Amino acid sequence: MSIPAAFVKNRKGIHAVIQAASPFRGLETMRWFEAKIRPLFCNHKDNDHFFPAVIDPTKRLPYGTFKSWWSDCAANCGFPGMNPHMFRHGQASILVAQNPGNWSLVSARLGDSEAVCRTAYAWIDHDKLVLAGQQELSKELPRAA
Repeated sequence: MSIPAAFVKNRKGIHAVIQAASPFRGLETMRWFEAKIRPLFCNHKDNDHFFPAVIDPTKRLPYGTFKSWWSDCAANCGFPGMNPHMFRHGQASILVAQNPGNWSLVSARLGDSEAVCRTAYAWIDHDKLVLAGQQELSKELPRAA
């Protein structure tokens, strides 16, 4: 999967290999969308965009349309008010919480630099990091019985 630099916030193209056996099932989800949902769009056969426009058969789906659909789904799933960008922050936060200090992982997932990820995208659980540091420093100390 490739996203040209012109469509990326930091103007760096994104290329990601999506493995069919991925535990995140990204490729399966995309194939499902292509087989089951995309054909519901008018003129989908003549449109080069993965998410075709609803009205103009040559254009991509406008963000406003996508956003309204997203908002309805998010509310129905119990996340009213959550927008796609908040979902991006959430992904970064989960990755940081499960992999403290592994900024290359977060950077690769979001397609941003490690510095941007550290400063803008991850809500860090500082208490958890302090506790992990204390445990690491004291792991060789004798324990009280």
